[in-house]
Amino acid sequence: MEQAFTEIIKTVLKKHFGEQSEEVFENSQLLQYLNQKTKSANRGAKARGSFANLYAIYVLVEDYLANNFQNRKGEYADYEGALYTKLLQRQRELPFGNKLQNHALNNRMTAEFQKFFPTSEHIPILRNLETNKYWINEKLLFHKELNLSKAIIEIILLAPNIDARLFEIVSYAILKYFYHDQQIIWGFEMDKLNTEKLKLYKTGRTNANDGGIDFVMKPLGRFFQVTETLDVKKYFLDIDKTERYPITFVIKSEKTAQELLDKLKTNAIEWYSVKAIVEKYMACIEEIINIPILITRYQAAIKQGYLNEILSEIIKQSKIEFNYEDEETEE
Repeated sequence: MEQAFTEIIKTVLKKHFGEQSEEVFENSQLLQYLNQKTKSANRGAKARGSFANLYAIYVLVEDYLANNFQNRKGEYADYEGALYTKLLQRQRELPFGNKLQNHALNNRMTAEFQKFFPTSEHIPILRNLETNKYWINEKLLFHKELNLSKAIIEIILLAPNIDARLFEIVSYAILKYFYHDQQIIWGFEMDKLNTEKLKLYKTGRTNANDGGIDFVMKPLGRFFQVTETLDVKKYFLDIDKTERYPITFVIKSEKTAQELLDKLKTNAIEWYSVKAIVEKYMACIEEIINIPILITRYQAAIKQGYLNEILSEIIKQSKIEFNYEDEETEE
């Protein structure tokens, strides 16, 4: 079944598996399950289904990767398993997971999987009730010789965070740690130069309609604005309110950066009759960052060892944005 979030799943798979990505998507029951569970992911918070079952998969695959079983072929069968209490604690550390109960880990996720795939030979979560230990079914993590675990983690990380506010939060967390170790050398005198790491600041609440800029980078002074619209008037308004200071736009779109620029320019020419004005506005767009670029930068940050920091930042910003401690989580 093709739905809006399918494009994002396929983008992640293509980055991991290249020309084999379509075959992987079509033949993996676990990926097909994720596709079913994320069909409402980008319709906004009120329309999204429960992601408790995705969290159950996430924490088990995360444990699998933490123990490096993706590179230890055949050894997972001898693994003593992940302790239930640690898995539940980890679930509750994830965005919107602070009040999750044991249902998804114990039975709900497996029951739903079997509903989608009644003839499947495998169940996704294995458990030993005597020891309270859990495993992900490793057979579902493979397509032929390809291990899907890292791709599954990326897909689930993005899935609950794709509505407008959460897209901004996830974008901030990824970009913060993508730039985290990059340095510039600057100064007012050649013999008194400073070496400083780039630091990204989030300037306010998401969707606050406060006329502000979403992120600011120090010491370069770069401005970032997050959006999911291609309404050219909105872009030019953002440029106007900073007196045509260059802005990087982070856009919730699968289209290439060039396609987005071309679309904005076409719309601008239709709206504004003077091409010289359009060119001045377009020149203020410093960079376009789309979903595929965000995923690439996420992967780069992960390679630098910042997965936990990214997740912690998402949790922190989610608590601020959604009054986290006061809300009930629907399972």
